[in-house]
Order: sequence, then structure tokens, then C-alpha cells
Amino acid sequence: MTRSKSLLAAAGVGVSALLVAAPAKAFIVFAPAAFAGVIIGAVVVLVTIFIARWSSVLIERRLANRRHIDPGLRYTICRLAKYIIITVGLLVALKQAFALDLTSIAVVFTALSVGIGFGLQYIAADIASGFILLFERPIRIGDRVTIGDDEGDVQSINLRTTIVTTKRGCAGSIRQSTTSAGDVTPIA
Repeated sequence: MTRSKSLLAAAGVGVSALLVAAPAKAFIVFAPAAFAGVIIGAVVVLVTIFIARWSSVLIERRLANRRHIDPGLRYTICRLAKYIIITVGLLVALKQAFALDLTSIAVVFTALSVGIGFGLQYIAADIASGFILLFERPIRIGDRVTIGDDEGDVQSINLRTTIVTTKRGCAGSIRQSTTSAGDVTPIA
């Protein structure tokens, strides 16, 4: 039992449950430390979400005083700060909850990236287009745009979608790959 536990620990995998073999059956005995790690991980996630929201509001307030900074750029900075804080917080929570080595998580994400590339290629295209729109800013919050025969005002630009409110007052979301492909054009 201790040999397999030490092999798992050497591989960078935390032992949160031990498999105990009985003559005809096997069952799992959970260690109390594993539950404490999961609880700490959950607390880290909640604190991360709170800090991400708080810091986004704080950055927005600080940048609101700077009139020379474009509102779309302020929005982009706040979103990026929020995404970075949430990503770091989730990685720390995984490390705390499951005692995983972060290099092993990187290996798993590398292996999954091939599947993500094929299975979620449209979502990946939307996210990549979202970053392009956030940095290049051909369309900004408050711009009037045409979408086919309709026109409306851009309300928000997220990673995957842009929210547009039409003249009739209807709000709709447009995929970023559609927005960056030229199907949505700003009215000068």
C-alpha cells in the first residue's frame, strides 16, 4: 500500500483516496485530508470569483477618471484582468483541492488540445476572433452596426459573442467569428 502511494506521489499525483482490496470486493476509503483539500479548493474558487469581480470594478473606476482612454479599451483591460485572475485562481484551486502538480495539468491540457481543436473548432474560432476584436477594436461598444438587413448598437463585446440591440429594442448575440468575418459592419 505504501509503495503504490509513494509511486503516485513521485508521479505528482496527490493521493486523496486509497483503494483497499478485500478478498472479493474493492472499496474506496477517503482520507480526511482529501476532504479538507477539496473544501480549501472550493474556498479558493469562491475567493477568486470575488477578487476577479472586485478587481474588475476597481480597475473600471480607476480608468473611468482617465478621459483620454477609450471606453472600449477600458472595457478590454477590465475583461482581461478578470480572465487572468480567474485562470490563476482556478489553477491554484486545482492544486489545493487535488494536490496536483501544475506541470501534470499542463500535460493533460496539451493532450486535450488536439481533441479541442477538432471538436470545438467553432468555439475556438469565436474565442480567437473575440481576442482580435478586443485588441484591434474595429467595432467598439456604442457603435452602430449593420447585420444583414438590420442595424443596431453594440452593447457588449465578450470573448465568444457580441451583444447588439436593434432599432426595435431586441437584443441579440452574434458569434465573434461572424463579427470579424465582415458580416457585421460599423456605420460611419
